[in-house]
Amino acid sequence: MSVSVSDVDSGKKYVIQDTGEDEKISRRHRIVKGKPLYDVFYEVLCKPSEEFYQCTCKRFESYGLLCRHIFYVIRLSKVKTFPRKYVLRRWSQDSLPPASVIQASGDTPDMILREIFRSVEYCVNRYANEPELLQKFRDHQVQLMAKADADVPIPKKTNKRDRIASILGVSQPEEIVVNIPKQVSTKGSRKRIKSKIERSMNPSGKRRKNYRFCKSSMNDHNQAKCNAIKSS
Repeated sequence: MSVSVSDVDSGKKYVIQDTGEDEKISRRHRIVKGKPLYDVFYEVLCKPSEEFYQCTCKRFESYGLLCRHIFYVIRLSKVKTFPRKYVLRRWSQDSLPPASVIQASGDTPDMILREIFRSVEYCVNRYANEPELLQKFRDHQVQLMAKADADVPIPKKTNKRDRIASILGVSQPEEIVVNIPKQVSTKGSRKRIKSKIERSMNPSGKRRKNYRFCKSSMNDHNQAKCNAIKSS
């Protein structure tokens, strides 16, 4: 609500008290600058002849959108035509591309690519609501793709071996001859160590010794058990 109005220069200054009656405002946003929202006052400078409006909340300067305090003053002033300068192009269909893209113009490959991408994207956005024009633009792009294939042919796929040979500068011989090495040196133990399973399967892996008297090859055979000695 408006509290007071005073004349300044060629306009008026309104003092607006924000009552905070808007239901969309949550409770945690009802406190501004350590005070309840209904105790905060804003000053709106209004110059209808110059179509100039400025509020101390600085919402337009910060976000590019007019605050509700200015809309309240416009409604009080009975302005029939909304000032066009407060409708920024960023909120319209004719929004400008980023400044970095506009300034990037030159003959370097990166800048040329940026200009091409920007122009194609711009044309697509312009033709988005015109199906016939969009189809013609599509056909034109297909023709450009065919011309690009004719101007810069796609190289044939090369064999991996040929590509490696061209990089190394050495061709692969037709016949590969591998000679047997003259001497093989085995590091560590020259005898393979058997596992526990192999040892359990063949417990008598060692060569048995024959008893000298009867020439028996039994493991548990000795002089006391020898029948040949007992019979003699």
